[in-house]
Order: sequence, then structure tokens, then C-alpha cells
Amino acid sequence: MSSLDRANRRLNRASRIVGFLATLWLIGFWSIVIAAVGLGVYVLVG
Repeated sequence: MSSLDRANRRLNRASRIVGFLATLWLIGFWSIVIAAVGLGVYVLVG
């Protein structure tokens, strides 16, 4: 039971790290997309 609990805790920490990295990646990806679109609009309009 204790070994299962330990493995479960490790899995929880790993999933939390993965979720954090995925969130960071999504924020970075969308900020790059928005910046590229903004630059394109600026170039087209200006």
C-alpha cells in the first residue's frame, strides 16, 4: 500500500509539472501568434 501511495504521489507531481509546462507553452505560443498577427496588420495598414 505504501509503495502504491509513493508511486501515486510521484505521478501527481509529474502531472503537475507537465500541466505547468503545457500552460507555459500555450501562453508562449499564443503570444507569438498574436504578435505575428499584430505585426502583419501593422505592416498592411501602415
